[in-house]
Amino acid sequence: MTLFYHFAKVAESNNYTRPTLINESYIEIKEGRHPVVESLSDSPFMTNNLILGKNNRIAVISGPNMGGKSTFMRQNALIAIMARIGSFVPAKKAVIGDIDRIFTRIGASDDLASGRSTFMVEMEETATILNNATYQSLVLMDEVGRGTSGEEGSSIAQSIVEYLCEKLKPLTLFSTHYTEVTDLAEKFSNAENLCFNAEEKNGQIYFLYHAETGKQSKSFGIEVAKLAGLPYEVITLALKKRQKVSEKQNESKNFIQTQITQKNVTLPISEKKETSYNEETIKQEKLIKVLKNINLENTTPLQAFKILEKVLSLI
Repeated sequence: MTLFYHFAKVAESNNYTRPTLINESYIEIKEGRHPVVESLSDSPFMTNNLILGKNNRIAVISGPNMGGKSTFMRQNALIAIMARIGSFVPAKKAVIGDIDRIFTRIGASDDLASGRSTFMVEMEETATILNNATYQSLVLMDEVGRGTSGEEGSSIAQSIVEYLCEKLKPLTLFSTHYTEVTDLAEKFSNAENLCFNAEEKNGQIYFLYHAETGKQSKSFGIEVAKLAGLPYEVITLALKKRQKVSEKQNESKNFIQTQITQKNVTLPISEKKETSYNEETIKQEKLIKVLKNINLENTTPLQAFKILEKVLSLI
């Protein structure tokens, strides 16, 4: 009786809502809030919505560090727990389905005494999730794969998401900085992209803390490093190096475009494939679309090779 008295006091003082409990594997939260972060903050909490159910099982979340991804993931898990133990919840509306277990892979840790690195611990926890989660589970995975090289980390993260989409299909929140992972939402109908964006004005970065449909357009990694207090010389050098990478990617893009143009001009008529005007037009439109969608700031070497393969297949 004392427990529910405290539940009632907290619900009344913090404007909590009575959740609706159902037997399906489903979560719908409108204007959800993190109960702890909200209580410790002096500014109004930015609310967010979430729907995971029959059609959308997995939300792939992207956005800059400090943009609100981890808070969003945690708050939805907390709301689900609070609802299931009989408490009102910090949201305008909450429909919480039947959840057998909640699995989390969040944060970084190691076990030096046992000789286990941060990455090994991360993989062991991931293995526990993939070997035990069911359709009725709620899974939270935060930037899995970051403890190893970029190409390997991206490959592992992609494989995990594909496994979750195709085989297990639990309700899942999966945050990532890998563009290749966000591309999977185009492949799997039960996955969707959510993004926490930021804006840059007058050299300052402003986090919006709002989940929107879509994927990350810029990482803001150097800007976050600047906020953290890295020395001016380090930030300046990082900006120069980023500029060089961008210039190299531009050069590669221009080289590809030049090769396409030259091939179209110099190729003898007798050697051209006999395709109809419509087929040629469709190829050109696809090629233009591929080139326009290249994100120079965030393209990794692995992505560049994939883009080049796609371009070569269209010329």
